[in-house]
Amino acid sequence: MANTPTSTSEQSLSRFVTRKVNALYGSYSSGSSLSKKQLSELRKAVGQDPARFPLAWQYVISAEDEHAFPEDAKYRQGDLPTQRELAAFTALTLFAVHQQSEQRIMHAAGRSFGSAVGELVAKRTASIKKRFDSLLQARAYTAVSYHARSLVQLLKQEEIPFDYGTFSEDLAKLQSPKHRSSVITRWSRNFVYGFDKTSSQTPTHS
Repeated sequence: MANTPTSTSEQSLSRFVTRKVNALYGSYSSGSSLSKKQLSELRKAVGQDPARFPLAWQYVISAEDEHAFPEDAKYRQGDLPTQRELAAFTALTLFAVHQQSEQRIMHAAGRSFGSAVGELVAKRTASIKKRFDSLLQARAYTAVSYHARSLVQLLKQEEIPFDYGTFSEDLAKLQSPKHRSSVITRWSRNFVYGFDKTSSQTPTHS
């Protein structure tokens, strides 16, 4: 896939995805039937090829509040999505899963995905960490998407939010051999911090 992420383009992607999730939640919480339909279409498309779900794909790359999809993240040639287009698609479809039937928004600015999973494992069971480890070790993007979906479904059960804007940046980097290791390192570190913080606040039972 073309268009390797750069610092500026990552930030523009993060801002765009953040606008999208906030707009979706704002309309959803006010009872908008259109927003409910958009979230439904996005949920159907989670883990799938964008070409199979054109309505979800069109929504992902459409302008939000007059802010167009980042110009440097768009396709330049060929028919396949760019790394950042695919990252936005994955992030927004997972957000739709995470947000379903929730009263408060499941996007939390500044909160790392790794930290959220660390909190999840501390609250539930250590066996969940195997799913996180599988995500970190995944090489194919389809496997990354699969394991991320599994974790998001568990995060939803505990109502643990995270930053979907930064998450989209990370998903773009995971598709680049040059940047993949930085995401793995940061997610691993944040997992430990999230786990330790939650464990220290959780009462022990004798």
